[in-house]
Amino acid sequence: QQKNRKQARQGVSEETLDIIQNPNSTPSRLTPDLQNKQTVEAVVESDEQRREGDTFIATGYVVITYGTSKLQADKVIFNSVNGDAEAEGNIIYDPDNQQRITAQKATLNIYTKKGTFYQAQGFTDQTADGATLNFVAERVEKTGLDSYTLHGASLTACEQANPAWKFESNSIGLRVNHSATVKGGLFRFKGVPLFYMPYVALPIGKRERQSGFLIPTTGSSTQKGRFFRSAYYQTLGRSADALFTTDVYSKRGVGFGTVFRARPDELSSIKLGTFTVVDRLFEQEKLPGQQNEGGTLFFAKGIQYLPNGFFAGVDVDFTTSLAFRRTFANDAEQIFNPEKRSQLYIINNFNSS
Repeated sequence: QQKNRKQARQGVSEETLDIIQNPNSTPSRLTPDLQNKQTVEAVVESDEQRREGDTFIATGYVVITYGTSKLQADKVIFNSVNGDAEAEGNIIYDPDNQQRITAQKATLNIYTKKGTFYQAQGFTDQTADGATLNFVAERVEKTGLDSYTLHGASLTACEQANPAWKFESNSIGLRVNHSATVKGGLFRFKGVPLFYMPYVALPIGKRERQSGFLIPTTGSSTQKGRFFRSAYYQTLGRSADALFTTDVYSKRGVGFGTVFRARPDELSSIKLGTFTVVDRLFEQEKLPGQQNEGGTLFFAKGIQYLPNGFFAGVDVDFTTSLAFRRTFANDAEQIFNPEKRSQLYIINNFNSS
């Protein structure tokens, strides 16, 4: 038979929350209009609980909800006045619907959503490309509503139990919907350490254009093996940017790419880039009939509107070999297009009104 769950409710006014969040500010400055202040309830549910003054001691599947946040644990000691809580055992903390931290021990403030979690795992909101950042850390400090500092941690966007790639570092900073910064990081691919990075900034904002390393991507194919791509994105003012990529194919070789984009004005645009693959680097033994399919692709596409009704266009697509295009092209259009195409034109429609 299920136990009768115990429940306690504690109303917390916005005035009290202001004082907790800003202890050095005066109440008169923090609460200019007390009549408009609302009360938010902190609800404590558990199998067993007792109250000693302002402190609740709850055990047995403890659940504390406050606004959109929820804390679950085996045991929680909670001060209902200042919001401080000590949690132990099977901790699950959801600051909101898009973030989660699990841990074995934690000290946090229910009202400010700040705290420290030990032997922790977690994930954040989706990044700009739809990925979710996952982390494992010896210690996680939640320093604000959307900021974290991870100690003795690993960070990845892979969902697998054994991620294809990850960053490892003693110090990783996270700002949700903004950036992830890795200091003194070791990058691992398939468990193998590839390179050391003194400092890496990964933009993870949903809207803003930010310079920095992008979240690595992985894939696989029977022809090229495991695929891994790392990329660096650089903004060049408000109307131009550049992308630098490195691709590793476990059965073939390494590719290097660059793409430049610009919009000189509202109607004009240009995009040009190059992609080169050094093939057959990782084969232990070359089989009869195998050929080196490495090569280079260059493309330029753009249109520029000129005075007096003129506009100029360029459409260049050059590949060193069809074999290279067939093996390493990124889409079907590139595979079946001719190996070389160059068009440059200037047009004026004199009949237009």
